Amino acid sequence: EYVKTVGDAVAKFHKEQERLPEELENLKIRPSWAKSALFPSGGYFSGLPTDPFGNTLIYTPAADGKTFELKSLGADGVEGGTGPDADLIYGK
Repeated sequence: EYVKTVGDAVAKFHKEQERLPEELENLKIRPSWAKSALFPSGGYFSGLPTDPFGNTLIYTPAADGKTFELKSLGADGVEGGTGPDADLIYGK
């Protein structure tokens, strides 16, 4: 599952860098504040932050800086839905 792969990369980034990425692009390109010694040479994730339907994954770090939400809105690209249109949420 694509959402799980990207979500796991965010979780690994959080564990190693001791803070969440500000945006999914931080998984590929090291932000200036990240610990360079711990940042993988190829980044934490090399693919595109899109779901199998070509829609951008929605990443929302929590205000507390400890948790995040990552989801795909499914084939239709809108909230809710069933079957292929169902939302996929990391960790659920």
